[in-house]
Amino acid sequence: MPAPTAPSAKPELTAHPLADIFPLMEGADFDALVKDIEDNWLREPIALYEDKILDGRNRYRAVVKAKLQHKLKEENFRTYPGPDPLAFVISANVLRRHLNESQRALVAARIVTTKLGDNQHKNGSISTDKAAKMLSVSEATVKTAKEVVEKAAPEIKEKVLKGELRLGAAKDIIDKPKDQQLAELERVREQRKAEQEKKRKVRLAAKTTSKANQAMTDLDDFKKKWASFNEMQRKGFVVTFMDELAKIIEDERKQRAMIGDGGSVNLATQIATH
Repeated sequence: MPAPTAPSAKPELTAHPLADIFPLMEGADFDALVKDIEDNWLREPIALYEDKILDGRNRYRAVVKAKLQHKLKEENFRTYPGPDPLAFVISANVLRRHLNESQRALVAARIVTTKLGDNQHKNGSISTDKAAKMLSVSEATVKTAKEVVEKAAPEIKEKVLKGELRLGAAKDIIDKPKDQQLAELERVREQRKAEQEKKRKVRLAAKTTSKANQAMTDLDDFKKKWASFNEMQRKGFVVTFMDELAKIIEDERKQRAMIGDGGSVNLATQIATH
């Protein structure tokens, strides 16, 4: 293959299908890449194969986003010379990017189910087992991912590929018609949110009950200790906490006066529910 030429001669470079097996960088990560290229330019060349970008799609997109195409030179490109472009793409992306298990499994499933083009695999597909090993996931997980690839709506697959949705959550909704899957996903999320809120309230109620029970236990323990005090100990306690006790007693009297003796609130109950 002839040496690559700078994009001044090729105004638009496109990605190789093998590169498109992996998701594009987006959001804050892509913005950071654009800023880095503006400040430091390209740190490594863009790899081409069959006149398309095999590795470096995001770097090239960042150059275009920064409007720096005029700076691209021949030394910013290299032609992939090896015998296995698929293995090269997988190695470059898995080592460089932090993909979760669901993303890697979906990539493996895409390798199994997608025509790989003009390379050493064109006369035979990649097996599920081999794809699983390539992406460091289990064969069972890749089989689940294949179901998602085959049955899920494009928006659902995109969410898994971007790391926004776990494979298990996607599998739970793919039996629905494709035009209903997004709505079903939202329904499931709202249901889980409601269940989590219910559990939170139960935990809070249990914590409140436990606190009240502990307060009553502490009060009973204090009563036993008080009963065992001699006159000097009781006097010492009262002198130590005189101001606080006086305020509590005054507040109790006022409250009893407001609600009447028949409906008075026991001080111990107030302490337990405080």
